[in-house]
Amino acid sequence: MAGIESSSNESAAVLDEIVRRLMSLSNRAERSRRIAAVAMAYSMRREVLQLFNRIRGHPNGKRIAVEFVARMPLPIPNGLILLTAPLLSDREVVLGHRMAATAKLIASLPDKLESVGPIVRSFTAGLGRIRTLERLTQLQSRVDVCTSLDAIVAQTEATTKLRCPKCSGRFTRPALIRHLWAKHRLLFANGREAEPAPAIEIAVQSYATSRDTNELDQIYFLTKQTYENVESAQVHQALLTRIGATTEEIEPVCRKAAESQSGICPTCFAMIRNPVQLLPQPLVLVDGRITGDGFFIEASRGTTLRIERPGLEPATVSDPGGRLGPRELGVKIATGIAIVGMIATLALPKSTIKPLLTAFLAASMATIAYATARYVRRATGRRNVRAIDAAWREVAGTVGRTPSAIRFLTRLCRTSLNAGTPLERSTLVRDLAQHAAVLSQKGNAQMQLFAAVRVLQASDTASFGTDWGTLMSELFAPFCRGESSPVFAEAAAETLLNSEGLSDRETARLRILLANVAFESRLTAHDLVELGKFCPQFSRLLAGTQEWFQLLCEVWKLRNARPWEKIGNAQSVFEHAKRFPSKSGRTLVAYPDTLFVVELEDVYENDIGPVLVGRRGVTVAERTVADPDAEVRCEITRNGTHVLVFGTHTIGLNRKLPTKILQQLQQWLRFRADRLMPAAETSETEPRSERVDTLISPSVVECPMCGTRSYLQTGEVGIRM
Repeated sequence: MAGIESSSNESAAVLDEIVRRLMSLSNRAERSRRIAAVAMAYSMRREVLQLFNRIRGHPNGKRIAVEFVARMPLPIPNGLILLTAPLLSDREVVLGHRMAATAKLIASLPDKLESVGPIVRSFTAGLGRIRTLERLTQLQSRVDVCTSLDAIVAQTEATTKLRCPKCSGRFTRPALIRHLWAKHRLLFANGREAEPAPAIEIAVQSYATSRDTNELDQIYFLTKQTYENVESAQVHQALLTRIGATTEEIEPVCRKAAESQSGICPTCFAMIRNPVQLLPQPLVLVDGRITGDGFFIEASRGTTLRIERPGLEPATVSDPGGRLGPRELGVKIATGIAIVGMIATLALPKSTIKPLLTAFLAASMATIAYATARYVRRATGRRNVRAIDAAWREVAGTVGRTPSAIRFLTRLCRTSLNAGTPLERSTLVRDLAQHAAVLSQKGNAQMQLFAAVRVLQASDTASFGTDWGTLMSELFAPFCRGESSPVFAEAAAETLLNSEGLSDRETARLRILLANVAFESRLTAHDLVELGKFCPQFSRLLAGTQEWFQLLCEVWKLRNARPWEKIGNAQSVFEHAKRFPSKSGRTLVAYPDTLFVVELEDVYENDIGPVLVGRRGVTVAERTVADPDAEVRCEITRNGTHVLVFGTHTIGLNRKLPTKILQQLQQWLRFRADRLMPAAETSETEPRSERVDTLISPSVVECPMCGTRSYLQTGEVGIRM
């Protein structure tokens, strides 16, 4: 017995020491942490009731006792529930602790009215109906599921009328919430009316911190209630402005902007109408018929044309380039022979030839003539050519220069690339190019027309024998010098890229000639990469990375010093593309990374093929080696044939290569590694140059909402300037 008494005294001493320490803490935050720790430690121990009673019995201990229960994990012991219930209505205890403790007690009891009711009555004792309803709704939000508490709240709502703070009406709580919004555009929160804007602001701040989807739903709900006509995309835009945007979050705004031909401000994410609309597509050209924008031009199988213009009656005109089709020609010839045969049958005397024989011969000759015209002179496929020529001859010169006419002419230029008769329309195209140059200062649509007609003019000129690549690359020289806008460069590039006649060889050669024009205009490799962000179609024509542009720029810089001539004769890729249009096209399609073409004697070049120096290495007989220390030597096999050992490759030869050529190959490997490849090393953080800003400045747009200046692209976030 003495041992039990001693143990009990020690336990009481420990509990008293815990209470003393709790009461001695003056820092509220520290005391709350200590209470939570004690509650966790004693929640399942039998001494918990003794500890609670000691805390409650201390002066000012009721507040700490209720907080002790509020911070205790579930379930609360039954004895502790009985001891805590009378304290729930004590005004000396902080309301938040009383409410938290009440929620813990309800969650620990069976979901029955006879169990929950006494706790609720103790919590609301001494309160009026309105304050009771307010406390119950707050308590309801702290309990996950309790049907009995929900029933008590519903009964209290049904029997309690609340006065509208803005008018004399009295309503139940649900009816008051609807009334406040419908009549006064106010929210009801925490038992009182509230302006919606602060509530939205609180929800936005909460979502910015937690990124909880429930908070996001609350933002949309409150905004839709407050601003009935606002669209979800506008809410999304405003939210992104406040909290920033990820790729996934900005995607809905981009889709909405693309539908309205707009770009997105990089600062406030407002949708701004893109002043540069999409380049009009080519006209529809099928079976000698051109249609588009209300125009219709048809080249018949004969010598006539049918032309329809918007707002005018259809017209039929003669076609100087037309001719009878096979069937019509056969019928005419056969008819003429038949008529001659009929006259001969009637005119010739019967003694000379029998009429039946004459008729038979005439019919046979007519049949043979028809068949010959029908099957020998087949359709020539010139109906599309005639239709395009007719569009230029009959329509282009008289259509005017209205916005609809500008659009039609732009589409006609795109349709006419590599089609129609260049010589016949040359004067019309030249005049249109002159007019478009003047009109291009008036708007972006006119600038697109100017670009399309200049591409067509260059293409037509090339058909007379002028180098196509040189003409096309010179089109972009004004843009690279800052003399024309990005709209021109983008329209010209898109017109070229989407033309049916553009071959892979022409494309491969054009990218080199364009790079040469850019470097002559004092643009750097990094400038070309940065321009690609603003001018994607122009970038597609160049089709290069920063490393590639750095290598090309290094070769271009060496054009005057020509240090490679110490190794042997060679042409830079720029010289090769200019001097040999056809040959360079084939080379660049097969090896697009070519930087130098080594010139060997024909007898050796025929043996090992062209020797190319490129980004990937030195290529001999379609084998590429990049290692500057690779072995290069000639050997004789057991069969007596010669082979070239080129790095890890063995290449068969018809004859032994001179030592001079082997030395040149080794020197080219070293020249590439020591002189060219270091130029490809560049800093990824290099800032955009002022030259690029100058080139794109004509197309920069200022946001009307926030004043941010940016370069817009339809359906994308603009690039801040």
